[in-house]
This record gives sequence, structure tokens and C-alpha cells, in this order.
Amino acid sequence: MPPECPPRSAVTIQRIDDDTWLVKRVVEEKKFKKVFIPIIDTLPRDPDWDKVEAAFGRAVYQVLRPKK
Repeated sequence: MPPECPPRSAVTIQRIDDDTWLVKRVVEEKKFKKVFIPIIDTLPRDPDWDKVEAAFGRAVYQVLRPKK
């Protein structure tokens, strides 16, 4: 067996003809990925963004403000 297939590893064996066999190593699939996100303690001040954020807040308050 090739070195990529260590002894006692899980394989599937398929017979093609009398002299030919197909051996495939079964490798477990990982259905997840790791994502590394840096930790941001403070954001730099941005007066333009502060205006946009305040406008969003005012618009949401107009829709969701408590009924009197």
C-alpha cells in the first residue's frame, strides 16, 4: 500500500477486472471552517458616521415610538 494509506486505515475496495483493483482511502469530511475575527476594543471617531447612525436612530424611533 502507498504511504498515504497507513495500516488499518478505512478504505473502499472496488474490483475493476481480474487483475485490477481500485482502493480508495476514506477520509472524514469536515463540514465547518474556522474564521478568526480580531477583537476591536474601540473604534476611531468618525463624525460622518455618527450623523448617519443618528439618522437611522431617528427613523427607527419614528416607526417604533411608544403609542400615547
